[in-house]
Amino acid sequence: MSKNTLQINVFIASPGDLADARKRLRRSLTEYENDSVVLKPLMWEKNMAVTSAEKPQEVINNLLPSCDILIGMFHTRFGSPTEKYESGTVEEIETFINQEKPVILYFFNKSITPNKIDAIQFQKVQAFKEKYKSKGIYYEVKSYNDIEKRIKTDLDYNINKILNKKEHVSTLNNTSSTKSSDSQPKN
Repeated sequence: MSKNTLQINVFIASPGDLADARKRLRRSLTEYENDSVVLKPLMWEKNMAVTSAEKPQEVINNLLPSCDILIGMFHTRFGSPTEKYESGTVEEIETFINQEKPVILYFFNKSITPNKIDAIQFQKVQAFKEKYKSKGIYYEVKSYNDIEKRIKTDLDYNINKILNKKEHVSTLNNTSSTKSSDSQPKN
């Protein structure tokens, strides 16, 4: 990574029915090309420490502050409840939203065999999708190939927002340090 390249940590969140999509998304993130950033995908199965000192969701939550973007995916499973939320994936998403960090959600809309899914889990996915319908943070996809077609656009938009925010903060810091050094008495 060059001196002017910024590392952006991307957390991948999803329930357990999307293991293959999670692997493919991780690979897509590592192959993402942009001159000013490199993406580092983070996911519980690769980056979560194993410990008996904390509950698994707490350990995952400890990863979140170091992440800049969250990409969440849902199909038929909603996930397992945590102490605070209906599922760990929802807890991760809500944490990002509460911290005003970018969230990108993909909902798979492909055919399913009704007797092979948990109807309650699927209903929860549908209710969660409905909750975010008006917020514009998700896109329906039929396959992972649809995500591959969209991901660059979605990432570019959110990365530009992060870069502009960091540039703005850097400009403010430089302005305030220049002002404070200008206000120092000169001998």
